[in-house]
Amino acid sequence: MESVQTFLRGVAPFSLLSDKELEELGKKLLIEFFPKDTLILRRDVDKAEFVYIVRKGAVHITRGIADENERLVSICGEKDIFGVSSVLENEAFVFNAKTSQDTICYLLPKEDFKALLSKHKALADFFSSQLSVSLANAYVEGTLRLSQRKSTDELSLLYNPIRSLIKRSPVVCPPELSVREAAEVMTLERIGSIVVVDEQRRPIGILTDTDMRAKIVAKNIPTDTPISKVMSSPVITIDAEQSILDGLMLMTRRRIHHLCVTESQGATEQFLGLVSKHDLVLLHGISPVAAVKNLESQQSVRGLLETRSQMDAVIDSLISQGIRARKLTEIITAFNDKLTEKLLEFAMQRMQEQGEGTPPLPFAWMALGSEGRKEQTTATDQDNAIVFENTPDSDGAKAYFLKMAEFVVNDLEQCGFPKCKGFIMATTPEWCVSLNEWKQHFRKWVHSAHPKALLHSTIFLDFRALYGKTELIDALYDTLFKEIDQAPNFLFFMTQNALRTKPPIGFFGTFVVESSGENKHKFNLKERALRPLIDSARILSLAARVAETSTVKRLSLAKERGLLREALLENAIEAFDYLMTLRLTHHSRQRQMGKTPDNFIDPDDLSAIERNAVKEAFRVIEELQAELRDKFGGGREVQLYE
Repeated sequence: MESVQTFLRGVAPFSLLSDKELEELGKKLLIEFFPKDTLILRRDVDKAEFVYIVRKGAVHITRGIADENERLVSICGEKDIFGVSSVLENEAFVFNAKTSQDTICYLLPKEDFKALLSKHKALADFFSSQLSVSLANAYVEGTLRLSQRKSTDELSLLYNPIRSLIKRSPVVCPPELSVREAAEVMTLERIGSIVVVDEQRRPIGILTDTDMRAKIVAKNIPTDTPISKVMSSPVITIDAEQSILDGLMLMTRRRIHHLCVTESQGATEQFLGLVSKHDLVLLHGISPVAAVKNLESQQSVRGLLETRSQMDAVIDSLISQGIRARKLTEIITAFNDKLTEKLLEFAMQRMQEQGEGTPPLPFAWMALGSEGRKEQTTATDQDNAIVFENTPDSDGAKAYFLKMAEFVVNDLEQCGFPKCKGFIMATTPEWCVSLNEWKQHFRKWVHSAHPKALLHSTIFLDFRALYGKTELIDALYDTLFKEIDQAPNFLFFMTQNALRTKPPIGFFGTFVVESSGENKHKFNLKERALRPLIDSARILSLAARVAETSTVKRLSLAKERGLLREALLENAIEAFDYLMTLRLTHHSRQRQMGKTPDNFIDPDDLSAIERNAVKEAFRVIEELQAELRDKFGGGREVQLYE
């Protein structure tokens, strides 16, 4: 058997300690043998006097009353730790801990454990109750690793507070100032815009040079008109401490050119200054700013393809800086949405050039799946559809939109978005229909327990309007929620369908990997780890009747509404963010090696701390699924027919 010191070097987070510290830690450990079926800690009864480190064997962590209605939460195998929460909180253990086979554990007395945490902040952060145990330290490890190769290029500037772009005191005026007086102030101050504020100095509107020409001169508005009558209002604000990158994403998402930077002072917001898109464009180089600016200027599909390659380089650079998935997917979504909008504009222009005219009816281009959830990676296929207003000539409208969709879908493929193998695209006649026909689809899926209906629900119920008339999407959500109200079994069947996908962790806490083929010894991160979190979040959002598609926002809303335990949902959010970050990092590495990105992870390619973090994320998924089963699945799992 290897030495205690060598063993501890492979146990996160003790692997962060020096050799001398590991040697001292080893001297404090006790060793104890527990025969099979030993109940080490009883739920709500036993306070842990030690932190337990499994040396050999396995310990089942379960919920419920021991030997009666127990449900498995996780399995602690070799190098796993349990009992920490009880030690830190000085409360009874909230689970049962029972050996499933003969087991040897190292026992670290609680006073020695607490003393160790007081000396090492990294260890204390690792065991923080606010974050699922190992996830925190995986980020710590990544940050430490990345800090050794810190970048000094323009990219790092994007994470400075947006207040750093404010170079002068803001020029403001009251709402009663005349247009002529406002123009005089702008000329005197040599500025292209002026912000209108109220008595508390809160921004309520803005007037720009463009407004002067389009709203006043072109329409011959009298110059004594109060500025409040012609200003653009309301204004979009951003907190001064948010990053420059946050500002760029907000401008791109809202399609605006100015942001009012504010600072909270008590219950009010104080206006600090104005930031324009021009200020951001000055931060050039390999950055989202440059990529989005380049995309907006393109007038051909070939040009858009070049900007897609540029964005891949941006994402790779951001990943190398340690940026997490929540921010990365926001950037990718903003870029991909803008690209799709350009392709729709190109398609409608080509329809006119071919004599087909303009769209015969208001419509919406629907983003579905990962695109609908705003969780696309740089390696993703298409999921889209079209909904158009009801009309007596539905066939004629459908013919137009199908032809338009063919242009868009083919161009998306050219730009690196493969066509959906399941034909979930706007070029499929079934998915290019009127509002009433879409409502019929939704009614059928909600009231059917057939696997195909459930499959469609997992794809189509992550829908949002990417382009066009958003009221059509609002109407679909209204119908969806009304139908769910009339289908009491819908969430039950959705839950049972979601429980079919288990995280890839085995009975003894080992990874469950592919046993053969090109992905032998690997697990599918997307399908086996991220999918259960996405499915769970969707069920929670439908239960709450909220028209939100993002997995993180769905889980956050569920936490706000108390649908499940707050601590569990916080951990689920962090687990999703960590696993998505791991996926994006994996894709980046594959691109840099000239490989086609996939979702298969080899556990041997992960560090000890990363492996522990992934296992902990899987345990969070197991616990989340257990609570969903209890709340929406009748406390059991049933086999759905094929």
